[in-house]
Amino acid sequence: MKLRIGKPPINESVNIAEWTLIKEPKNPLVTQILSMPIGLISAGLIFFILYYFKGIKLPKFGLIYIFAIFLVMLLHELIHAMCYPGSIFSENTIIGYWPEVGACYAYSNEALKRNRYLLVYVAPFFVLSVIPTIIMLFLNFSRNDLILLIALLNALGSCVDIFFSILILLQVPKEGILVNSEEKTYWKITNC
Repeated sequence: MKLRIGKPPINESVNIAEWTLIKEPKNPLVTQILSMPIGLISAGLIFFILYYFKGIKLPKFGLIYIFAIFLVMLLHELIHAMCYPGSIFSENTIIGYWPEVGACYAYSNEALKRNRYLLVYVAPFFVLSVIPTIIMLFLNFSRNDLILLIALLNALGSCVDIFFSILILLQVPKEGILVNSEEKTYWKITNC
């Protein structure tokens, strides 16, 4: 795994001219804005469920919020990276921060089957938001402010991942493979 500051790199292992570009917003900031309602709905639904069934309330604002934000950013991208072939041990896996758009990312230059690509996108949402919510509901683990904040902040931050998962489901056939180059995602059908 490599660390990077700046936008995702050009994928030099594929000829992008042979691939179809996913129809997506051209600007990453526009993507973040368009996907924000998904995050607000996800986080709101999790909070409503926990409040309604367990009476869980948000903790008072303090250092725990700042700690939770950094912890979520780190864990979220590590989970993405662990879903790529070779996981965090692969030279093809990059975790980066793109200052111009204020976004962290996990990136691989490997082509992946559509369903594997979807797994990469949704894994952090399930691991950091859905599973902790279930634990707090059913295991009487109802009062842990850090776990609550992780679940909510990650649900909010997973909005772009869920947005792209929807785009992939709508545009890429089941037998398709996908690859990234810079911030763009491409797909094609192979005979393999």
